Amino acid sequence: MALLECVGLVKDYPEKRAIDHVDFHVEQGEIVALVGREGAGKTTAYRLACGLLSMRHAASLTVALALAVCVAGCGRVTPPPTAHALPSSSTPSSKPLPAEFRLAHSNRLDDAKVYSNQGYVWLQKGEHDKAIADYTEAIHLIPNDATAYSNRGFAWGQKDEHDKAIADYTEVIRLNPKNASAYFGRGLAWGQKGELDKAIADYTEAIRFNPNDETAYANRGFAWLGKDEYDRAVADCTEAIRLNPKDAIAYANRGFAWLQKDEYDRAVADGRILKSSVFEGRRVGVSENP
Repeated sequence: MALLECVGLVKDYPEKRAIDHVDFHVEQGEIVALVGREGAGKTTAYRLACGLLSMRHAASLTVALALAVCVAGCGRVTPPPTAHALPSSSTPSSKPLPAEFRLAHSNRLDDAKVYSNQGYVWLQKGEHDKAIADYTEAIHLIPNDATAYSNRGFAWGQKDEHDKAIADYTEVIRLNPKNASAYFGRGLAWGQKGELDKAIADYTEAIRFNPNDETAYANRGFAWLGKDEYDRAVADCTEAIRLNPKDAIAYANRGFAWLQKDEYDRAVADGRILKSSVFEGRRVGVSENP
């Protein structure tokens, strides 16, 4: 498998098409050059590959989590940096409950808990529409249920309904202004919308209330990359690695930042760590049920 493979990259601007169905791939240990005159689209191509520009028209982009270096004039291409989906503190600790529940309780609090438990199980199954419906019922019964809002926000995010996710996480923050996971989730949604300054602000709040969450540092570092603030990206990724030396995403993003700073030795060092170590995967989760 190629370390980096791009198929059918397309980028349209209002006045012209900058990239028109570009294909290339990079094998392990290979150096690939994108050659062209000034304005030909070399930088646009590598920014597409790195995920720093929208790839809505890209037919295929597959990567392995390792640093492949592609020298292209003034630009370097690596597999795209990425962001963590949710902080580890959001992963549920309780075992999933059976999917079928009888809504026979007369007490509103009990009924709300049943709906929340059903929503939790639907999230575990990836049935986000059903989860949203159950969490909506729970919220109708108990309007100040911050967990229901948080988990519904997560479900909206999985459906790329980022405005609705932001609204739910904002309600969680109103109910509990110190909820680090809600700031993290809202920051993730802002980032998906390209609102990097708002994402950075929310990740900063998440860090303030949970200083040991390496995912918030890693994601804020990713947002700094999008703003070409490479020193800040390096600092945040370094802190994420200090907190979790097996955070592969932080190594990949820091390596990308080193490349943009022409710090090739440091970029190669991070790439070697990625290729020589076995990293633990991060399980995407939701807020723990009450």
